[in-house]
Amino acid sequence: METGIRIRTLIGACLAAALPCLALAGPPANSDMARGEIEGIIQFCIKSNPGHAQDLEKEMTLLTSTLSPAGARGTAAYKQGYDLVTDALGKAAKQQIVASCASIAAAGVAPPRRPDAHGRR
Repeated sequence: METGIRIRTLIGACLAAALPCLALAGPPANSDMARGEIEGIIQFCIKSNPGHAQDLEKEMTLLTSTLSPAGARGTAAYKQGYDLVTDALGKAAKQQIVASCASIAAAGVAPPRRPDAHGRR
C-alpha cells in the first residue's frame, strides 16, 4: 500500500514538472507574421540586389514552406510583420544590407562538390 502511494506521488510530481513545458509546446504563435517578416526581408534584398533574385526566391520558398499558406498574405498579421521588417531595413546601413543579403543568397546555393579523399566523385 505504501509503495502505491509513493508511485502516485512520484507520477504526480513528474506531471506537475512537465505540464508547463507541454503547455508551451505547439506550432509557432503567429506564422502569418513570421511569413510576412521573411518575405519582407527577401523582397527587400531582391530590390537591393536584383542579381541574386533567383537564389533569394529559392531561399524564401525553403523558409516559408512550413509556415502558413501563401493566402496568409491578406491577413493583418502578415502585413504587420512585412511592414515591421521593411521599415527597419529602410533605416539600416546600405553596406550592412548588401552583406546580409549576399549571405542569405549564398545560403540557398549548394556548395560545389569536392572529390573524396581518393579522388573519386
